[in-house]
Amino acid sequence: MNLNNMIESLNKKIIEGAKMTQHRFKLFSLIILSAIFLTSCSNLDIQTLNLRAKALIDSGDIDGAIGRLESINDLNPNFPQTHYNLGIAYNKKGEFDKAIKFLNEATKLNPKFADAYYSLAVIYENMALTIIEESSKEKKLAIDSVTKILENLKYSQESYAKYLTLTQNSSEKESIQVKLESLNNDISKYQDIFIENSAEQ
Repeated sequence: MNLNNMIESLNKKIIEGAKMTQHRFKLFSLIILSAIFLTSCSNLDIQTLNLRAKALIDSGDIDGAIGRLESINDLNPNFPQTHYNLGIAYNKKGEFDKAIKFLNEATKLNPKFADAYYSLAVIYENMALTIIEESSKEKKLAIDSVTKILENLKYSQESYAKYLTLTQNSSEKESIQVKLESLNNDISKYQDIFIENSAEQ
């Protein structure tokens, strides 16, 4: 192969490489633009879909709402309102662990999501009250029951406290302060029961 042929072959390879790089750049740019377009459009669409799912929750179609919300979550798992609505739906269904999981996810995505903290506080408080009610027939509360009650009361207290820092409603702040004092009294009571029961074992 002579020098001219080598130079011509090298020029062809350089041109092919440049075209390939240009093609890849165009494809990459198209992908980025599509992602930006879909993201900017989808937030409005996802908000609309969330409103429809909330209407299903309000109408009592909890399973329908959960199905729709999980589909929305597949489209955009970074939308806090979807996680919040899933938490509310699972709470209404009585699946509290799932409700807590989704509400916690909502607060991770939006640390100022006051309603999510309030819902968490109510769920934890209700879980503690359920254990208290179920254990009321027992002569002495089992250590495991007391531990779960204390855990749920403390989580409820933390969530109400966080909600208190975020809410702007002054009359609501007063009622939350009263709730926090009541929870504090309950925590003290069950800590005493825990100590007493632990000493007897």
